[in-house]
Amino acid sequence: MHGAQADLASFDAAWRRLAPRGDLPTSSDVKLAPVLHDVLKDQSRRLLLQPRFWEWLALVELPDYVVARWVDDRLNLTGANIGRFLAGTGVSSVANHALARLYWTAEVSWVERGDYSGVQNLLSKADLHKTLFTNELCLQPRLCLAHADEMIKNYNEDEAREMVKLLGFVQTSTSYVSLSEPDLQGLIKALRPSAATLAKVLRQGRKTKAQERAKSQPARVISRKKRK
Repeated sequence: MHGAQADLASFDAAWRRLAPRGDLPTSSDVKLAPVLHDVLKDQSRRLLLQPRFWEWLALVELPDYVVARWVDDRLNLTGANIGRFLAGTGVSSVANHALARLYWTAEVSWVERGDYSGVQNLLSKADLHKTLFTNELCLQPRLCLAHADEMIKNYNEDEAREMVKLLGFVQTSTSYVSLSEPDLQGLIKALRPSAATLAKVLRQGRKTKAQERAKSQPARVISRKKRK
């Protein structure tokens, strides 16, 4: 804990350089994730898996960073913003915590590739990152990176989500552990047309429901007037 505390100065300096006016853009995540990972990667796994450790970082050591990145100028703390300070025990909570999300995203790239080359694609789209972590694809770094590398091309949020479902289905009969990263990328590329079709059906379903609600709205207004 003391070692982490001493090294946090480099992360603190890094984010402040990116925020001369006090607020951080979304693009800062890609630059800061490797910095935080490099600072903390030698800490024990036991420490890094403790929610209280991340809460200590966000509330005691680096609250200015959390505010600059996630809280608006009026310092309005919503339920979502509070979650940026407080850490949960599940994998999905990592996608919300301001600092844990940076570290564990960099960790996915580090453990698989030995560098931070995968961070750009993992963090360039917030909803893609959330999809990969809430569905726990991050627990399979090779698969997670292959998904991000393919789906970031001509990115579509619905397609990315449907791809996760397809990969879960394929996994019932295929072991991804035995596949190389190029093989995984080839598999995901082959599955992408199916993901696009499913996403199209999903969008059409949403559109149909919206149209049905719009059509029923006038009828409800008329029925209310009659009751009056």
